[in-house]
Amino acid sequence: MLFAKVIFIIFIGLCMPSYAKDKKLSFSVHVKGMKIGTLEMQSEQSNKNYKVSGLLKAVGLMKLISNVEYKAETIGKIAGTRFFPANYSEERKKKAVKTSASITYKNGTPEIRQYNPPREKDPKRIDASTQKGTIDPLTALYATLKDVNLEEMCKLELQLFDGKHKSHVKLSSYKKDGDLFLCYGEYVRLAGFRPEQMAEKTRFPFNIFYEEISKNTFRIKKIIAETIHGTAVLKAK
Repeated sequence: MLFAKVIFIIFIGLCMPSYAKDKKLSFSVHVKGMKIGTLEMQSEQSNKNYKVSGLLKAVGLMKLISNVEYKAETIGKIAGTRFFPANYSEERKKKAVKTSASITYKNGTPEIRQYNPPREKDPKRIDASTQKGTIDPLTALYATLKDVNLEEMCKLELQLFDGKHKSHVKLSSYKKDGDLFLCYGEYVRLAGFRPEQMAEKTRFPFNIFYEEISKNTFRIKKIIAETIHGTAVLKAK
């Protein structure tokens, strides 16, 4: 579970981006100084539409332990600084177990179209029809890792729903940290998590560091997050 928990904590934060067509991004994931995974993203943006594909996979010792892999695609529209996903699909692998899921959105409300293998009935499960205005994990990833300008930096309050879990993210003010800009954030578990997860920890602070790549354009250099397993770091390649 280490790899999956680290990924969810690191990659939920969202900043409002500026866009480039057909852009590829690469990152490495480290915990306690050890590289445990890589993330590759390919994005396209045209007018008010976006399309993103992502591949997250374990490497090194983590690959030997669990061989986790997450592959996803999402498409949607952008209105101002807000994202409206239309279709999201994912495939996950952990050891020899493979799962897949897909979500569509109607007027901003998610509808779970497919789970494989099918989920058992659970009266405590979150009703997707009550989650209007939430976004999918890959849309959050896409927005988090794109470039921002100074006016957009660290302005966020987001509700995220992945089909099972609901969480909340808020970014606050930034400050200059040497040659970088530091943004403070917090990821909060809200609902859909197991009781033992909620008892374990519900709030996870994280910091996003940006470097200026051109006048009033900033790119993520790294993200540092507190996890139940120690400090995790996402580094741009």
